[in-house]
Amino acid sequence: MLVVSNTSPLVNLAAIGQGDLLGVLYGQVIVPPAVHGEFVTLRQREPRFASAVLPACVRVQPLSANAALHRATLALLLDDGEAEALALAVDLRADLVLVDERAGNRIAHRLNLRPLGLIGVLIEGKSSGHLSAIAPLLDRLELEARFWLSPRVRAQALQAAGEHTS
Repeated sequence: MLVVSNTSPLVNLAAIGQGDLLGVLYGQVIVPPAVHGEFVTLRQREPRFASAVLPACVRVQPLSANAALHRATLALLLDDGEAEALALAVDLRADLVLVDERAGNRIAHRLNLRPLGLIGVLIEGKSSGHLSAIAPLLDRLELEARFWLSPRVRAQALQAAGEHTS
């Protein structure tokens, strides 16, 4: 399975010590240079991400000339990391693109990509038997990484993972 990722899923999973889940689920995850740069910058500038380590399964891949052209168009609508990730995913004909932001998700659908966010990754981890529960990880995401989840999204995630909501 060919998977491309934006920064948010990588850095937030790494911040709670679950970065290796990506390798377990997908083997290798490809990121463009802008995503790698954002990851490094967040580690340096944000104390909540200071201990985040780039998962070993991540490979940085430069954009082809075609992807760079596509990226320029996408950069009008998205931040650099998202624009590069989506352009790379289209260029590589990725099976999956990891993206959390609503605009990136919407544009990924328009580009005929299959987007999945961080919460979806956790649900896949639970359904595949690699995680025993996602509730404690959601707690850690909110407390340690300051990843915001609406009560509705949290309840939906717990329901999808077969866990009771409180």
